[in-house]
Parts: sequence; structure tokens; C-alpha cells
Amino acid sequence: MNDNASELSTSLPCPDWCTLPAGHGFRSMADDGLLLRSHEGRDWSVLNVGIGVSADETALSDAGPLATAQEPKLWVCTDDSSPGCTTGSEVRRLAAALLNAADEWDRVATS
Repeated sequence: MNDNASELSTSLPCPDWCTLPAGHGFRSMADDGLLLRSHEGRDWSVLNVGIGVSADETALSDAGPLATAQEPKLWVCTDDSSPGCTTGSEVRRLAAALLNAADEWDRVATS
């Protein structure tokens, strides 16, 4: 994937769960030469763990048509430089964020 492509604004709609500005552009080019943009849903950060929902789509041009639209993905990533959960309260906060993210995935995957 080539992340050096400049962002191309588009009139193609975003899913209703996307938290980025309407018409946010295609930022990169996929290996097959199609334009690529990511839709981002809500995200949560607890201690060194980030949790969120996103989905990628590709298009032939900034005006469309869409070539592919992936099913939303639930992602979890960590910052290895930070300590993990150290108390029961922190573990509960992380568990709550994971449950919130799973609920959000359920909502956007069926929209």
C-alpha cells in the first residue's frame, strides 16, 4: 500500500457510524492501484490499550464507483512502553471498554 498519495476528497457517502468528516478522502493507493480510504467508528483508550472499529473501502476513482467495502473490524492494540493493568479497577475499565467496542461492532456490522 502506498501511503504517500495525497488525500482526495469525495462525494461518496460514509457509513452512518463513521466519525470522520463527511466526504473524507481516499488517503492511499492499494497494491492493485485502487484508491483506499478507512472509515473509523468510536474508539476507546484504557491505559496502554486502544480499542476501536474501522472498515476500509476501495474505489476506482474519487467519484466512485466503490470496488470493495470491507466488513467492519474490531481492533485492539497496545503501547508496549506502558505498563499493563495493575489494579482490579483498571482491569474492569479495560473490560468495559472491550464490551463497549464489541457492542459498537455489532451495531455497525448490521447497519
